Amino acid sequence: MLSEIRRLTRFANQYEAEFAKTIMGHSQQTIAAERQSKQKELNAMLARDKELDGLFERMYEDNVVRKISDERFPKCQSDMRKNRANLRDGLRL
Repeated sequence: MLSEIRRLTRFANQYEAEFAKTIMGHSQQTIAAERQSKQKELNAMLARDKELDGLFERMYEDNVVRKISDERFPKCQSDMRKNRANLRDGLRL
C-alpha cells in the first residue's frame, strides 16, 4: 500500500506541469465560450433597445398626427417603459 502511494506521488510530480497546462487550457476555453455567449446576448439586448427607441419615436409621431389617441398614448408609453426596464435589468445581470 505504501509503495503504491509513493508510486502515485512520483507519477503526480512527474506530470504536474502537463496536468496544470491541461487544466488551465480547459479553463481558458470555458471562459472564452462563456464570454462569447454573453457578448451574443448583450448584442441582442442592445439591438432590442435600439428597436424600442425606433418604436417609441414612431409611437410619439403617431400621437402627434392623431393616429394614436391621447387616451391610448400613455398606455403605450407605460408598456414601452416596462419593456425597456426589463431589458435594462437583463443588461445588469
